[in-house]
Amino acid sequence: MENNGKTYFYIHFAQDERLLTKPVAYASSEWTSELQQMGPDFHFAVDARRLNDYLTNNANPPLMSERMKTLLAGVSGAEKASWYQVDVIDREGRAWPYHIPVFRQAAKVLNKRKSEMVDGVLVEPVFEARKINGLDFFPVEPGAEIRLVVSGSVKDRLEAVNITGVEFVPVKVA
Repeated sequence: MENNGKTYFYIHFAQDERLLTKPVAYASSEWTSELQQMGPDFHFAVDARRLNDYLTNNANPPLMSERMKTLLAGVSGAEKASWYQVDVIDREGRAWPYHIPVFRQAAKVLNKRKSEMVDGVLVEPVFEARKINGLDFFPVEPGAEIRLVVSGSVKDRLEAVNITGVEFVPVKVA
């Protein structure tokens, strides 16, 4: 949906067979959003040689390649994220640096009156146009890094460099 000419999209793990190279990364231990407590041996492993830029995994945090992180780290809203590097070990035993954004102070951008909640769970978020004005990258709500949003211009940049493993789904803005 649009906000003064700007459109916004969720970043989703790719479901389209044409976009998916199908590697699923598995965490070496129980996942916690307190990454500093994970220990130096925490990593993800994947049975593939070719890895997506946005990597599907069993723990749900957004695993982003160096390339994807570099593109997102410089856009409006990204300054509120701490980026944690984790290794993803491929089928050949090579370690690839991947990054997880964790938003400690995310913008409060939800229109709570228009968003749909079921038993206290946010089902269908609607964003407040005046609150997201100027933001290009943010989580749906603070602490909800598995549901990230980008502006249409950021989506276009990611698509222009063929970022893999990701689909973009329009979000509602009121």
